[in-house]
Amino acid sequence: MIRGFKIGVTKWARQHTDIRTIWQRNYCEHIIRDEPSLHRICTYIAHNPSRWGQNHENPMRTDQSSPPQYP
Repeated sequence: MIRGFKIGVTKWARQHTDIRTIWQRNYCEHIIRDEPSLHRICTYIAHNPSRWGQNHENPMRTDQSSPPQYP
């Protein structure tokens, strides 16, 4: 199901926009199966933007130490 969705979105975007790269490489979807998993993912989403300055993939990061660890 997810594969079909991605194919459809990619085709539409390439036909209607100048965008060629749609999906993040090496990204893995996660199916939420229980409350603890939901809580962990919600916490990650809520706090992730504030950690961008420290992220090892951010070329403008301010902290050059190890990448942050997520709960």
